[in-house]
Amino acid sequence: MCALAAAAVWLVLSVITNLLPALVLLRPLGLLVVLGAPLVAGMLSAKVGGLARDAALAGFWCGLVIAVLIAAIGVGVDNVFATTLVHTSWSNDPTCPQPAGPALAGCEIGDDLGLVAVELTFLPIVWAGLGAIAGAVGISASVPAFPRKTPDRAEISTSSADPDRPSSLQAPIIFSGIMLVLFLAEMILKLV
Repeated sequence: MCALAAAAVWLVLSVITNLLPALVLLRPLGLLVVLGAPLVAGMLSAKVGGLARDAALAGFWCGLVIAVLIAAIGVGVDNVFATTLVHTSWSNDPTCPQPAGPALAGCEIGDDLGLVAVELTFLPIVWAGLGAIAGAVGISASVPAFPRKTPDRAEISTSSADPDRPSSLQAPIIFSGIMLVLFLAEMILKLV
């Protein structure tokens, strides 16, 4: 939910700043909301589950959803506003030397797709770290300063975890590993 809310803010600010280039100063607000999403997700998840691992997982999935949504928003907004952007913000971009028209639009959209690869590789990993940090803060804030003393009792495990069931951490680790290998192969072999 945090990722969807952050992506919605990003979409609104992207459309507003593309329609009215004078309001480009609003873009950092969208970045702050996107950076805050894994913090909120991690803190809420840690309060519910009580584990920093839960917060890191919430941050990872928040980062993955945000990366996918921002990628779709970026490419979608670029395609919708291509004729406007060719004459405004794209005309002064040193990355693409094309003078104007479809060549400039193609270069800029291709540049955005390169950013998508970086986002999908690094946002989930970094957001997992942000979620874990926020979760640790949330857990430490919820621990009472003076815990009540209870009589000693025999501990009975109520864990229903199946030892044969794969860990909830495997999918994020495998995804991140594959994305990092692909990213490094692309950079080393200069596939782009």
